[in-house]
Amino acid sequence: MNSADTGRVSTLDLVGSRWTLFVGPGDRSWRATTASVGIDAQVHDLSTVDDAVLVRPDGFVAWHSATRASFQEALRDLGLWHT
Repeated sequence: MNSADTGRVSTLDLVGSRWTLFVGPGDRSWRATTASVGIDAQVHDLSTVDDAVLVRPDGFVAWHSATRASFQEALRDLGLWHT
């Protein structure tokens, strides 16, 4: 939830109704990876994340890892990416 006092926003508010990838702050390589596989996911920097977390539109974590290879494998398993 957005708080005017703290400037904080809930991660659930960020997810909304789309697939969302949370990544460590400033890690642009995950954005490029997401774009390269062509999935419709928003990407947000999150200071409490060291690697990457993919969240389903219903707010549940679908995948969590630090490697792009496992990300692509997870996307295939979820039916979001076809090679």
